[in-house]
Amino acid sequence: MYKRQNKLRLKALEYCQLLASKSANGIGMMKDLAYSGVDLPLENALELEVNEAIKGLKSDDVKEGLAAFSERREPVFKSR
Repeated sequence: MYKRQNKLRLKALEYCQLLASKSANGIGMMKDLAYSGVDLPLENALELEVNEAIKGLKSDDVKEGLAAFSERREPVFKSR
């Protein structure tokens, strides 16, 4: 049993490290959309998502992500 718990803990930490390497603004936006849209009708939730995506696409983190991708390097997000 201990080995399973340790393996689960290691996997959880690995996942947390992956999330921590991403844009904090992007992760926050996804969390907000999940909480805000969960009780909305699908059409309203999709409209909310589109509006947030438009705002998000104007962020510095998106510019950095695209630049890093085209330059084949790891992104350095300012919102961490």
